[in-house]
Amino acid sequence: MELIPIKYKDVMALLSLSLVGFTASFTGHLISSNLGNYMGSFGSSMTAIGLVIGSLAIAEVLFKTPFGILSDRYGKLKLMLGGLALLAIISIMFPLFKEPVALFTIRFMQGVAIAAFSTTSTAMVADLFTDRKGEAMGTYNSLKGAGYALGPILGGLVTQYFNFFDTFLLCAAAAAIVLVLCLVAVKESFTPPKKRQSVGLMLKESNRLDYVSCYFIGMSGMLAF
Repeated sequence: MELIPIKYKDVMALLSLSLVGFTASFTGHLISSNLGNYMGSFGSSMTAIGLVIGSLAIAEVLFKTPFGILSDRYGKLKLMLGGLALLAIISIMFPLFKEPVALFTIRFMQGVAIAAFSTTSTAMVADLFTDRKGEAMGTYNSLKGAGYALGPILGGLVTQYFNFFDTFLLCAAAAAIVLVLCLVAVKESFTPPKKRQSVGLMLKESNRLDYVSCYFIGMSGMLAF
């Protein structure tokens, strides 16, 4: 099958969506890589540190499926932009709440935001590039992988030469920049479904054997990571 050349506007849309994926991995690991040292500096236990670091992932586990369902019903772009905006707002609130319980809440809310825009950005790539889905998803995941690599490196440098709070400012800046880029470059032609599928049926379909196999493949990779 002959591949259709990608137009400039499609390249910009793919780049913008891929940067959304980058923002998801970058912002999560930017803070996590130094969170233990920061909390340890004022006497937090290892258990508390583990809970705060894990709070972001807990939120993603709980909210990614609901956000996926909502995106099918109401559109992906709105949820993606809303998630980016939420991440920017939550991130700049860190100076007001530095206690471990508050840190858990902030990181949890960051996870909610990331769940919203990482889920919807992946789905939008699949929707917009049906003829070159493998290539598009490869680009998306390559940039997302770059976020996993760059986050801890930049987080360490920022914390060493400035302070830990600046990693939260960097999260807010990254989310805001990508939000503006997506507003300009990403368009969605969304038609609400005439008949909405019940949540129960959607969850039942998501437990098919082929889906469950993919779940375990992805989970094994993240567990090893």
